[in-house]
Amino acid sequence: RASVNRVVYAFGDPVAGHVDSITPTRLTPDVIALLQEADFRVNQILLKYKLTVSISQVPVILFPPDFGVDGHRSVCIRTFITNDFMTGVPAVPTETIPEEAVLEMVEEVGKIDGISRVCYDLTPKPQGQPNGSDIKICQRVCVERINDKFVNKNK
Repeated sequence: RASVNRVVYAFGDPVAGHVDSITPTRLTPDVIALLQEADFRVNQILLKYKLTVSISQVPVILFPPDFGVDGHRSVCIRTFITNDFMTGVPAVPTETIPEEAVLEMVEEVGKIDGISRVCYDLTPKPQGQPNGSDIKICQRVCVERINDKFVNKNK
């Protein structure tokens, strides 16, 4: 049976259908520089909002789907709050991370030439922990809040 193992919010216009076009992505100097720039911008914002203690980790992931912009890649920001680095939850906008900080990260990373889409990962770790209903509720609430704040207010 199929199951959802990752919940990611993609900022920008709604995605219609399946995203199947990618930009080949290898560890070349230009690709590494692109990721380093995105990581730098996210970390500057974390410092600005004094989030480097309350949020345990913030991996910035460069991934190959181009979302219809030929030659571009996408970035996913994965905030992670944990005590043991084995289990944890994402930082929820307006609850454990300021809405302004998330919006600023999305805006700044989105300005980088070669980035087509910025995403925000809402997946707890581990994804399949026993209390799955709480995870699903948290993910649904996170997505609803992000939609209310960032999508519905622009209508």
